[in-house]
Amino acid sequence: MNKFGVVNVDAALKGLEDKKAMDVRVFDVSDVSPFWDYFIIATGTSKTHVSALFKNTEDEVQKAGGIIAHKEKGGDANWMLIDTADVLVHIFDNETRLYYSLEKLWGEKEIFGKKSKKEIK
Repeated sequence: MNKFGVVNVDAALKGLEDKKAMDVRVFDVSDVSPFWDYFIIATGTSKTHVSALFKNTEDEVQKAGGIIAHKEKGGDANWMLIDTADVLVHIFDNETRLYYSLEKLWGEKEIFGKKSKKEIK
């Protein structure tokens, strides 16, 4: 993991927490992914909330000096994605998150979920 991974995780978590994201989870996938060190999964309560989480997270990452390598907004705002090159942030509405259940793929890699973000350092 490089120093930008921690900076981008912290910035993304700040963006999500500031706008009251639900059920935020962080997964360390550095040993199984050639592209990212961390996955972050969060839930918004509505399409408007998902959009606000996306915008605020993007802003916080950029404010912290991170780059946005890629982003996907999707037409119906049920799943949005922010790729910072070392952190991949998934922001779902509840129904879509339940349908795809990404936690089942990465569950054993979870390092943060309803705990202090200081635990990931």
